Amino acid sequence: MAPSTRERLIDTALELFFRNGFNAVGLDRVIAEVGVTKTTFYNHFESKDDLVVAAIEKRDVIEKEFWERTIERYGGEDPRTQLLAIFDGLESWFNDEEFRGCIFLNTAAEFPSPHDPAHKAAAKRTMAMQTRVCDLADEIGFLEPSRFAEQLTILIEGAAVLRYVCGNRDAAEAARSTALALFEHSMKEAELARVAVAAQQAATPVDDTDEKAGRVAKGSMKGSKEADASLSDEAQKNADKQAGDADKFDDAAEPVRRKARKVTRPD
Repeated sequence: MAPSTRERLIDTALELFFRNGFNAVGLDRVIAEVGVTKTTFYNHFESKDDLVVAAIEKRDVIEKEFWERTIERYGGEDPRTQLLAIFDGLESWFNDEEFRGCIFLNTAAEFPSPHDPAHKAAAKRTMAMQTRVCDLADEIGFLEPSRFAEQLTILIEGAAVLRYVCGNRDAAEAARSTALALFEHSMKEAELARVAVAAQQAATPVDDTDEKAGRVAKGSMKGSKEADASLSDEAQKNADKQAGDADKFDDAAEPVRRKARKVTRPD
């Protein structure tokens, strides 16, 4: 089915805005490219501003579909691998010869007011990605998934800026290395919290209302201290194991990274 006039206006505007910037492309140029009259345009949009928002929302849908395909296809079923797949997708995008930066960052720069409809539309994509990362972090069992998601989003957005502004094609790999360190820290944090809860549950409440109970209490306290020491040792061993697992996991994810490098960013 041929695209409707509204769809052609949005698609053409999106391409022109992405290549040249929103403010550099006038409404007349969009209309001329599509081959319609102004009357036809105003039958679909009240103004250029409305067209801008529609174009950003269209790109939002494209980006969402791309990232879901990347995460699901190259991340498998393991949420840890799915997190790393994000950086593999970034690497493929950054090395695409048609790389033109992030349209959502560009939008925020051209429409700096957070109250501007265009700015709001662009912010939705960043927040949606952050929410997706938060869900994965929660599935892994991180102690503070929302904090982890914020930190990882900073790496993702920062890598895009570094690639676009400085032309650094290795920005995704640099961000990935930092993400792995953050991942390892969050894994250790979650394991230590789990062991601490286990230690608390292992402590038996005592009743010291009489001498016998007092002796029981002393024995329990001694046993609790020994249990705490044992659990502390366990926590350290488990934390060290998690760190080792993170390294093994990174090595195991190499085939996934090789496949992900073949992914192309949607234009």
